[in-house]
Amino acid sequence: RHLLLDDMFQSVCPIIDDWWHLTSDLQQQADAIKREAQSTERPVVAIHARGGDKIRELGKYIDPETNKYPMERGMRRLIATHPSIQVSPPTCLILSDDYQYAQTVKAMAQDILKCQHFIMRVPNDPTASYEIKVFRHMPEQIRCEAAKEYLIDIELMSWATYLIANHRANADSIAAFLRKCRFYHDMSTIVPGTGASAFTFWV
Repeated sequence: RHLLLDDMFQSVCPIIDDWWHLTSDLQQQADAIKREAQSTERPVVAIHARGGDKIRELGKYIDPETNKYPMERGMRRLIATHPSIQVSPPTCLILSDDYQYAQTVKAMAQDILKCQHFIMRVPNDPTASYEIKVFRHMPEQIRCEAAKEYLIDIELMSWATYLIANHRANADSIAAFLRKCRFYHDMSTIVPGTGASAFTFWV
């Protein structure tokens, strides 16, 4: 199984590496965030906290007590597979389309991962929560700017030392390939928020 994946990556990585290029202004924005994260001299854990309509798509994974996707399991899985995080608590980069959910995930990360520094890429509006049916009817300029932010998020998710990702979200699947093909991360450095262990999950 692993050999098949190795063969697949050998085939697709040159294509992906050639395909993924941000425009200079977006790359500059992403690089500025990377520099801020690197300045802490700690490992960086990116946490993709998709809320909004994604919550409804993931019914069987929802925590009945909080009604939210169980990112806590992913955090604990990351600690179990990479115990060095407990020795050097990380900088946590939270990327979310849902303001309230991002605050919940931040509190989890503070408690479980003991994050020493947070970088929050979340909406400023406390009521913000992504809904595709609403998004489709927004003005073109707003949708365009949101798409640019989405691309920056994928770049950051791909670059970070570790990634706690959402189940079957498109951005996370792209990031999984970029982590392997562009940034040469081992696939064990990405875990789903459910805490599942199979790295084939992403491909």
